[in-house]
Amino acid sequence: MSKIKRTVFVEFDFAILQGMKDFVGAANPVLAPLKVSVDEIGFARFFAGRSKVAGVTALLKHAGIKSEAAPLANEIAKKFREAIVARAAEGSEALVKLSDPLLAKGISLVLVTQADDGMLREALGEAIKEEMLVVSEPPQFADGYGWENWRRVCRRVDVHERLSVAVVGSGTSTQGAVAAGLYAAAIADPLAINQDFTGFDYFSEKLDGDLLPELMRVLWQNG
Repeated sequence: MSKIKRTVFVEFDFAILQGMKDFVGAANPVLAPLKVSVDEIGFARFFAGRSKVAGVTALLKHAGIKSEAAPLANEIAKKFREAIVARAAEGSEALVKLSDPLLAKGISLVLVTQADDGMLREALGEAIKEEMLVVSEPPQFADGYGWENWRRVCRRVDVHERLSVAVVGSGTSTQGAVAAGLYAAAIADPLAINQDFTGFDYFSEKLDGDLLPELMRVLWQNG
């Protein structure tokens, strides 16, 4: 039986670290031997709302290149996970400012990441409190999590969707969270700013002090 406890899920890679640029940075060295590259516009055009494999397939088709997409997508995903861990410490201050008040009120906090959970914990050091959970979840889409991801994460940590808020970085993750039954607070990654964020309970282009009171409002209004 799921726990009756208010929970905030935080999409670390895109909401805290705003790491879509890291995905672009991971993709280009992998694609370079094929003389194909992706920029911010290309990411939005070919990868948004698609799996990594589907995104690479669409990009190669557009470029007129015949190559198997899955190995390329897997290598991009690997390099992206490494990039998130390498840059994780840059998100420490923002994470502490968000997590400390929530934990003080007895709210569960779960970081969701594509990176290895143990490696991310180590990279964040003291920014990760003992009572925080870190869940490694491969996303359905290159730019975020679908409803199946959010349902699965809720089951893994044994909480109710309707007592949970997902802090997300894309329209893709926003709609996935809402479809799964969670509330959604969007901190838009710069590369996702033009996506459809329909269904959000809070929206901002930056992580600032306005987020915390909105999380409290949503959790207690709907709890």
